[in-house]
Amino acid sequence: MDDIKHPYKFIADAIAQKIMIHKKKVESEAYNFNYSSLNSESLQLDGVMASDTLRIVLSRIDHKKFNLNSRGFNWINKYPYRE
Repeated sequence: MDDIKHPYKFIADAIAQKIMIHKKKVESEAYNFNYSSLNSESLQLDGVMASDTLRIVLSRIDHKKFNLNSRGFNWINKYPYRE
């Protein structure tokens, strides 16, 4: 990992249960994934990207546990927030 951001666009087809992923400004280089719900908390993607067969499992995270939501937002802090 090099901490460089790579913007991708995701287009979902719920009827066919497919997701197309491509770089935001390069639609010619698109990758297609089939998706299935493993349970109410997980989603599995299966497909090929750059000649690699991938199985990606996404897990749901409660948004209320994100730092900004869990600690509250304050415009002015006496001390900087440190994780």
